[in-house]
Amino acid sequence: MESDKVLRLIAGVLSRARPESAATAFAGEIAALMGADEASVGFDDNGRAVVAAMSRTEDFQPESEFVQSLAAAMDEAIVQQRSVVFPPVAEDVQVTRAHAALARHGDGAVFSVPMASDGEVFGAVTLMTNASQPLSKESIEVCEHVVSLAGPILLLKREAIRPWYRRLGHSLRSAPGRLLSSGN
Repeated sequence: MESDKVLRLIAGVLSRARPESAATAFAGEIAALMGADEASVGFDDNGRAVVAAMSRTEDFQPESEFVQSLAAAMDEAIVQQRSVVFPPVAEDVQVTRAHAALARHGDGAVFSVPMASDGEVFGAVTLMTNASQPLSKESIEVCEHVVSLAGPILLLKREAIRPWYRRLGHSLRSAPGRLLSSGN
């Protein structure tokens, strides 16, 4: 992967004012960068992933079976706090039930990467590819790095439009964990 492509991807996310358009731009760019048929971005909302953007469409039905399957696959990565690949590329033990179900909607290969900031997982990116051309280990690592760069930007854009009292509530709820983890 060329670093200029990654920089263009990050610049595309940064250049969007609204979090929805930033997430949609990121989904489209990461799908193109990784050679995926579909890429989706979702955020954790009270313990369940909600799909916020898809690379192939801006107008999708959140209640549809396909979008619910995407959210379930994102949940697997969020709950496990690690990338999930189906079919597995290594002898790694992972829970992939939702990924297997989602793979039946497409061409057969699904990959999800959790998005995290300050050690807290807040969402996931899911890519779907053709089973005959699944992502290589190297491509998976590149995708994980790109998501680790873009994810916090998406979170900041999303948080910036939330009302002040919700941001304050989130800060107050997460403060004890931050204090304990810093060794205080």
